[in-house]
Amino acid sequence: MAITFKVLIATVFFWSLIALAAEEVPVEYTGDNFSVRFNEAGELQGVSLEGHVKIIYQNMVITCDKAFLDRLGGTIQAEGNIVIESERGKFEADSLVYDLSSSSGVLKAARFAADPFYGQAEKLSRDKDIFLLENGYITTCNLARPHYRFACQRVEFKPGSYLKTGPARLILGEKLTVFYLPGWTYNLKTEKSPVSIIPGYRTSTGAGWFLTIAFNQTLVKDSDLTLSENLHLQRKAAGAGLNLESRERHLKSETLIVKKWRESEPDYGGIAEFQFSPPGKEEKLYFLADWRWMKNNNFFYDYFHETFLEKSRRYNYLSFTEALGSGWMNLQIRERARESILTVEQLPGFRFFLPLLPVGESPVYLSNDLEVGHFEVDGKESVRVVNSTTVEAGENIGVFKVKPWMSFSALEYTGSGSEIFRHPVELGLKISTLLARDLKHRYQEQLIPSLVLINRSFLSPEPDLPVYDNYELLTSGRFAGFDLDWNLWRQDTWMGHASVRSLYDLGRQKFADTVFNYELHPTGRVAFTGTNIWDFSEGSYRFGVNDVSVEGKGYRCSVGVRYQEKEVTGLESWLEQDVGRFWRYRVGLFYDFREGESVSQHYQFWRKLHCWTVNFRVGVDRRETSFFVMFYPSVITQPETWKERLAKWR
Repeated sequence: MAITFKVLIATVFFWSLIALAAEEVPVEYTGDNFSVRFNEAGELQGVSLEGHVKIIYQNMVITCDKAFLDRLGGTIQAEGNIVIESERGKFEADSLVYDLSSSSGVLKAARFAADPFYGQAEKLSRDKDIFLLENGYITTCNLARPHYRFACQRVEFKPGSYLKTGPARLILGEKLTVFYLPGWTYNLKTEKSPVSIIPGYRTSTGAGWFLTIAFNQTLVKDSDLTLSENLHLQRKAAGAGLNLESRERHLKSETLIVKKWRESEPDYGGIAEFQFSPPGKEEKLYFLADWRWMKNNNFFYDYFHETFLEKSRRYNYLSFTEALGSGWMNLQIRERARESILTVEQLPGFRFFLPLLPVGESPVYLSNDLEVGHFEVDGKESVRVVNSTTVEAGENIGVFKVKPWMSFSALEYTGSGSEIFRHPVELGLKISTLLARDLKHRYQEQLIPSLVLINRSFLSPEPDLPVYDNYELLTSGRFAGFDLDWNLWRQDTWMGHASVRSLYDLGRQKFADTVFNYELHPTGRVAFTGTNIWDFSEGSYRFGVNDVSVEGKGYRCSVGVRYQEKEVTGLESWLEQDVGRFWRYRVGLFYDFREGESVSQHYQFWRKLHCWTVNFRVGVDRRETSFFVMFYPSVITQPETWKERLAKWR
C-alpha cells in the first residue's frame, strides 16, 4: 500500500508539472525517471528527464536518453541517441539545444533526411528561417552511402529561396572527387541544377562530338538572378561563355566566344533581353532591351539555334521611358542586327506623349504626341518630326457608348538637302455597347461590338516616301471598322476570350488585314489558342497559328497548324508522357505539307536512376542533326513534388 501511495503522489506531481508547463511553454514529455530543479530564488527552473525520454512540441517529436526542460529559459537540452521527427523530416544527433521562443537550435554530430535533401554535419543550426550546416555533406540521394554528395565546410539554406555552399567537392560514390568548386548556389526559385554536364553531337558546326559544362550561381540572396559559367569543348575548337537570367527582373543574356584551332580570329556572339523598372519607380520609369550581336549569321545559327529560329529577321530594340509630369518621355533605338532583309535603321529617337487630359469640366479630352526620329536607309539618313494632337469626347446615349474624335498631325522630313511636309487630318466616331447574359451552370458571357468610322485627308500632297513605320502607310479616304470582343466567365473564373478586328476602305472598296485572336480554357486541362489573319479583298488567308493543348495525369500534348502565305503550310505537334515511375519521353514534329517533308523533329527521353536522371535528346532539321546526353539530380525534374516538401520548411 505504501508503494502504491508513493507512485500515486509521483504521478499527480508529474502531470501537474505538465499542466504548469503548458501555461508557459506548450510542451508534453515523458521519461523513465525525472527530477525537478529550482533556482536560488526558489522558482521552478525546469525538469530533468532520463531513460526513454519523449518530448512533444507542436508537430515535433524528440526521443533521446536524457533531456532538461528549462522552463524559465524556454529551452530544451538533450543528449544521447537523439531522434527528431517533424514535418520537415527526420534528424539524428548526439546533442541538441533548442530555443522554443525563437524556434532556433543547434544539433551536434547531426544526420538528417529532410526530403529532398539528405546529409551529415558536425554542427547543424537554425537561425530564424536560415539553416546552417558546418563540416559535412549534402545530397539529394537518400541512401546511407549516397551515389553523390557535395562535401562542404559550410552550407547556408533558406527554404524556398536558395542553398549556398562555401568551398565544396562533388564526390561520386565513396571517394571519387570529380569537381572542386570555390562555392556554388542552388537557386530554388529557378530550379536550375548547380552543375550540368552535357555531352553531344552536332553536324552543322562541323564540330562533331562536343561537351558543355555549366555551373549555375545565384548572385543575390532571395533573388532568382542566376549566373551560368559555361565551358564548351569540341574536336576542333573550344569556347567559354557567361549567361545571366532572372524571371523576376525579366532579364536574359547569353554570351559565347569560340576559338577554332586553325583560325586566327575567334567567333563570338551574344543576346540580351531586359525589362526593368527600378524599385520605387514602378509605372514611372522603364527600360526595355531586345538586342543581339553576332560575328555572322552562321555563328548565330550554329551556337544560338533556338534563339535564331525565334529572332532572325527581327530588329534590335532599345527603349527608355519615364513619366514627366502628366506626360511620358521615350528614347528608343532600332537597329538591323546585320539582317539583310531589314532595310530601315532607327538611330536614337525621342518621343514625348501627353495622354488624355480633361478640358475643364467638360467630357472633352485632349492628348498630344511629339516624336523626333532619326532613320537610315541604304546609307541615306533622314530626320522625321511628327506632332499629333487629338481631341476626343465620350458620352453614354442609352445603352451605347459614343466617342467622336479629331486629330491633326504635322510631319516634317529633312535629309539629303530637301524638306518634305505631310499634314494628315482625321475625323472619327466610335460606337460600342456591352451585351451580357447568364448561361447555364453559372456561366456568363460578355460581348462588346464596336463600329468605327474614319475620314482621313491630307492638307498637302502625298509624296512617295520610304516606309519607316506606320506613319508612311497612312492614306486618305473614308474607312469603316468593325471590332468584336467576347469574354466568357464562370463565376469569378475567366474561361476565355475572342476578338475580331477589321477595317474597310469605303472609297477603294478594299479590306485591310482582318485579325482574329482567341484563347479558350473550357477545362483546367484543355486550352485552345490561335491568331489568324485574312485579306478579304484578295480573298486570301495570310497567316495562321492555331493550337490545342491538353494536360492530364502523367501526360502533356499539343497539336497545332501553321500557315504563312507562300512560305509554309504545316503541322506542329508534341507529346510528353510519364511511363511508370522511372521513364518519361517527349516527341515533337513540325511537318510542312507544301514541301512534303519534315521541317524539324526531336525525340527526348528521361530515365530516372535513383537520385540521378539521364536526359537524352535527338534533334533533326533541314540543316543539321544533333543529340546530347545530360545528367543531373532527379529532384530537378520533379519541381512540383519538391516544392511541396520545401513548403514544410517555412
